[in-house]
Amino acid sequence: DLATACLPTTVNMCVALTQTSGGNVAAALANAVLGNVLGVVITPALIFALLARRAALPPATAVAAKLGVKVLLPVFVGQALRGFEGVRGWLDRRSKLVKRAQELALLSVVWCAFSDAFGKGVGVGGRDLAGLLVFLPALHWVALRLCLNAGNALFAPRDAVAFAFCASHKTLAFGLPLIKTLFAGSPDLACYCAPIMILHPAQLFVGSLLGPGIKKRCDDAERR
Repeated sequence: DLATACLPTTVNMCVALTQTSGGNVAAALANAVLGNVLGVVITPALIFALLARRAALPPATAVAAKLGVKVLLPVFVGQALRGFEGVRGWLDRRSKLVKRAQELALLSVVWCAFSDAFGKGVGVGGRDLAGLLVFLPALHWVALRLCLNAGNALFAPRDAVAFAFCASHKTLAFGLPLIKTLFAGSPDLACYCAPIMILHPAQLFVGSLLGPGIKKRCDDAERR
């Protein structure tokens, strides 16, 4: 699905998998934040360029306004609040609680998306759905391995891990609001949403499966 291919990387998942795989967490976090901020502009532009002739899309200004409210405004408000010493101190003292709240917020996005999709029908037939369930995890496994190989040729081992996870992941938290904004009212909306909803858990499964081996290779490379 071209809409899914245009999405930026995940925020939490790529950082968490980078950490468990022994990669450079700071590099992963910087790439994830920068990618998602730039994605507010770049991703819609890519989708308009690739799909404008194939699907009825709303005006670009309307999309930009809605994404600004849904995505950028919460980020700017959060960063502004962290500028106050009292708020920053309160968040630092309750970092575990804040992390759990963040995870619950993302889980609620996933839950609402799945509930909405299955309530209206997932938009794909049983055979196509089975194909997605097999093809998308396999495709992500291949993409992650290719990114690891490319990263090892370009960067230090721990930086290569961060590169691989950031480059191969696609975000659900930003992707669903974007797809729903772009294709609101389309009878094929559930079909557009299905790939990213399947790919999201697949990324976690594949990354968790490959993580121990990746970490071992990083540790071995450091000892040489």
